[in-house]
Amino acid sequence: MKTKLFSVYIAFVFFSQTGFTQNVGICPSGKYLWSVSKDSLSSTLTVRSTSNTWKTKISWKGGKGVPKFSTDEHYITYDINDSLYIWKLGTTDKYVLPGVSVFKEVTSDAQELIAYKLKSEPGDLELYNVVTDEKHLYKNVRDFSFSDNGHILLLTIISPPENQMFIDWVEIKTGVIQRVWYPEDHPGYNGQVFNCILNGPGNQMAFMIQEKGSGKNSIWCFQKGMKTAELLADDHTPGIDSGLFITDKPLSFSASGTKVFFALKERPLTPRNKNFIKLDVWSYLDPRPQPLQLKDAYPHSYTAVSAAGYGRVLRLERPNEQLIRPNRAVENDDYVLVCHFNDDVIDYAEVGGPGNELYTMGSYNWNKELECSVYLMSLRDGKRIELSLSAKCYSGYYPYYRFSPSGKYVLYYKPDSKNYYSYNIANGTTSNLTKAVKTLWEKAEPEAPAREYWAVRGIAAWLSDGSDALIYDHYGDLWKVDLSGRRDPIDITSGYAKKNAKTAHSWGLANISGLSSPNINGDIVYLYAENSRSNCLNYYREKLDDAHPRSPELLLDASSYRYSDFWVNPANNLFLFRRESYTDPLDYFLTKDFRYPPQAVTSGNTIKKEGIRTETIQWKTFDGTPCFGVLYYPEHFDSRKKYPVIFDYYEQFSFLLVNQFSARLHRDKPALAVDYCTSQDYFFFVPDIHYKIGDVGQSVYNSLVSAANCLSKKPYIDHRHMGVQGHSFGGYETNLLIGKTKIFAAACSGSGMTDMISLYGTDDGDPQGYSEPAGIETGQNRVGVTIWDRPDLYLKNSPVFYADRVTTPLLMGVGKQDLRVPPNQSIEFFSAMRRLGKKVWLLSYDDADHGLTDDWEIRAMQFFDHYLKSKPAPIWMTRGIPAKMKGLTLGLAYDTTIKTPGPGITLKDENKTPRQKILLKHATTVNADGQIVPVKHK
Repeated sequence: MKTKLFSVYIAFVFFSQTGFTQNVGICPSGKYLWSVSKDSLSSTLTVRSTSNTWKTKISWKGGKGVPKFSTDEHYITYDINDSLYIWKLGTTDKYVLPGVSVFKEVTSDAQELIAYKLKSEPGDLELYNVVTDEKHLYKNVRDFSFSDNGHILLLTIISPPENQMFIDWVEIKTGVIQRVWYPEDHPGYNGQVFNCILNGPGNQMAFMIQEKGSGKNSIWCFQKGMKTAELLADDHTPGIDSGLFITDKPLSFSASGTKVFFALKERPLTPRNKNFIKLDVWSYLDPRPQPLQLKDAYPHSYTAVSAAGYGRVLRLERPNEQLIRPNRAVENDDYVLVCHFNDDVIDYAEVGGPGNELYTMGSYNWNKELECSVYLMSLRDGKRIELSLSAKCYSGYYPYYRFSPSGKYVLYYKPDSKNYYSYNIANGTTSNLTKAVKTLWEKAEPEAPAREYWAVRGIAAWLSDGSDALIYDHYGDLWKVDLSGRRDPIDITSGYAKKNAKTAHSWGLANISGLSSPNINGDIVYLYAENSRSNCLNYYREKLDDAHPRSPELLLDASSYRYSDFWVNPANNLFLFRRESYTDPLDYFLTKDFRYPPQAVTSGNTIKKEGIRTETIQWKTFDGTPCFGVLYYPEHFDSRKKYPVIFDYYEQFSFLLVNQFSARLHRDKPALAVDYCTSQDYFFFVPDIHYKIGDVGQSVYNSLVSAANCLSKKPYIDHRHMGVQGHSFGGYETNLLIGKTKIFAAACSGSGMTDMISLYGTDDGDPQGYSEPAGIETGQNRVGVTIWDRPDLYLKNSPVFYADRVTTPLLMGVGKQDLRVPPNQSIEFFSAMRRLGKKVWLLSYDDADHGLTDDWEIRAMQFFDHYLKSKPAPIWMTRGIPAKMKGLTLGLAYDTTIKTPGPGITLKDENKTPRQKILLKHATTVNADGQIVPVKHK
């Protein structure tokens, strides 16, 4: 019988603005559903049937994790105060295991099994059969794990008093225990057992031994039928080059569970000569600047593979190489895809990290060393087949190459020809798959940074055995592509996304919980698109019909409601989804194929919509671009009063906020939180910003000032007391904005950029090796060209050149340990503002990095309170804190003598030499277009 993990279930989590949370889980058939409702006073677990009236409620005080349905859907288990509860669904029968420290669950041949350890006996492990009520006790167990099919229980044993470590392989059905690792059987390998893993089928395991004293690592494997574990690899195994050793990084099995992937590492270089001159030699031939090289000058790691019976190790990566999608290296059991760069350009410190290529590939548009070749490498003999040779990079991402699920093909995209191709691994033939199609495949968004412009969206999903794929085009339409190349691509959405781009955009294949493939139900796919009216997600259904492609069927229209957590049971077309609005309560609904009205299934539709009142604001920028924003109301809102408003921004976040109803921006940026500001009777507004390449400053002005004009028309908005805040790129936008407008009464800027010219030649110190020139030219700053091509754009987008026009009081914050934006950027702007006699403060935190500290939030609120609410100013604002008083006073107390910060220390009439006066007769300034022009004297 095919078995599955015990914990097969779907769980969703909702967080409201007031700390109220709702967790929901549903079993695969949809017969039962649980929900956990929490507020500040209580929490309740409700388990109910979706087809009849059976329901039970339990106090969830002390509850941990999420409840789990058994695979046969007869039981639900949950942990409350370290007691494990096993409840028989549809009944009042339950079994309690008190004092449980850790437990794992699995289904094995229709038997529900739970292995657990008790706090009172930390070395004892009990295996409990929920169906038969049988228990088995295992002593001196340190770690344990189940195979996916529930047939094997793997135990790591520590035997007192010597604390020797053993591994036992337990056949659960028969109870037979085989000791697969016994140190005395393997002299010289006695040590710590760790990184134990089982393959999917449960017929093989691998683990590592770290020798006592030397710390050397060895890898061992055991297959069912062996008498004992066998050595897979140690530092002396053929294939491991001299100068490399096995690291202690986690092991992983290939998809079939026959091959083991691990990491090799370079041995440290010989100690450097202390008598040598300590210097860095910068050369124009360096593939990466010296600082980036020095960051990962420590030994590098490389992926390797071996298998039982190999007798050798196959090294998959060499210097200047990286596996494409290294975290998915096991996609194909026989091959891997290797990307080989011309020289040392890889950021080894962050290899494999999400989005890491944006750092490695930062100078893609000009650095020839980033040209790369792609190889198909055999895992049997290491032979390589060249798929692409020294290809030019068109974006800040690695080349787009993917294995088909069956392993028969490699699907890839060639930017130079703007077509998708397939490589047939068996016969070595290449096919142009999309030559007959006239559409745009790249993202090519007008606001996108250059590094993303030519990147493709790629594969939406694989069909059947992987011989067909669904591929996105630029508009979001889905094309069915035959990897053999015998059939032309078919637009299965009939151009619907392109035709409806004005009413619905950002199309994609919905990741639907409950499907065996998260995207596809037989010949049905589910789509989403952003509703242009509400900024929320519509959901659609589309039948994959080659002969009669049609427009998608609209299932959920987001014009009035927000939908999410979409789930379907393909066996009976039962749908579950979350629905809410700003006025209606949050609830989960079930429907049978949308032919019947959806029925509320959680809390009887009585969840009160509490918390911050929120409104979606729509307006047009000065150039006519439609724009969205989310406005959060004061906690004690009274429409008869006027309230100040704080703007907070970072590119485009309204879509995220509208669809998640979150009280805090979902980004790692330390700005004043929404709930904090609204609790202090502020409006809090999060507007989108739309960009024009080469003109971020004007883009910020167009979006934010037009938004301010829109809000000013509301009778309860105090348009004379509007403040702005941003962090990192948002801080940069704040610095730009206040040099272009006087309508804001106060501004906070955290860790922002101020001078594109000085920044252009800076290494930001980030361990990821981010290149500032790349970030400015082709990245988020969107200047688009080099400083020599268009110096005017660097002036135009540098706040420091407009400091003389700032009238808004400015509070800046930096962390001295910031490795993302150099703190000197803020110091430059502060120095300029101070020299000009402007009201400016700079909070420089010794121990903070890019994220600042909680103290910043306290002082930022004091700052806004003074300028937006006329509250007293604190001493740190009116008098500062002299350096000699650092660490002795915080200056947070309100000043009872000085009501408001006074003018700067700049003399009204500066003493100037005759030569200075001559120079000032020809004074110049930077105009709004970034051009240096003469100052017009009155």
